[in-house]
Amino acid sequence: MRRFSILSMMAFVFVSAIGLAALRNANELWAGVMLAIVFIALATAVVGAMILRGGEQYAWAGFAVFSGGYLAMTLGPGLDAPFKAHFGTTALLNYVQSKVAFASPSQAATVGTRIPAVTRRANLVQRIASLEETIGGTSDPTLATLKKRLVDLDAATERQRVLIAAADQWRSILPGAVNAEQFFCVGHSLFALFVGMVGTVIARMFYARRERSEVRADDD
Repeated sequence: MRRFSILSMMAFVFVSAIGLAALRNANELWAGVMLAIVFIALATAVVGAMILRGGEQYAWAGFAVFSGGYLAMTLGPGLDAPFKAHFGTTALLNYVQSKVAFASPSQAATVGTRIPAVTRRANLVQRIASLEETIGGTSDPTLATLKKRLVDLDAATERQRVLIAAADQWRSILPGAVNAEQFFCVGHSLFALFVGMVGTVIARMFYARRERSEVRADDD
């Protein structure tokens, strides 16, 4: 039993290391690797549930039901897109991916067109200076409008600067999240393995409960 526990721990660490590397560097290759790992795990669970007996059978069955059910709800066809989008893990992956994608080169170019250009600010400053130099310009309502526009421009620029800095930090941690499709594939594969392990624990709990019930029944 001790040997089995050590092997299980080593397998968990190994798969976790691969999963984290795949999540960080998500691409076609890593997505394929993670799907292969999940398929092998599910196939093993199904075979174990059919062949083994006792607590091990329950454990493998729990993994197969939970992990397979999760994959069916998130990656499988037949469910509406709104349901999949609002699924808890999908929402989490969406949140992370949106943070990282904000810093991608294509997004940065798009954002750059919305960020106030230096020349635009310079034009505003020049117009304000020109009005202030004219006689009676300081009382011109246009001057107040231009100054407010300048303040709003500077505030928007600062907000964009903070957002881009935060996105760059996210991207340094998970650069692969820029590849949305592959990132979601890897993320859901990892969640499927985690949910499968939860199913294993729950199945063992049910099996232990049934064993205790049978022991009490025999005692009576």
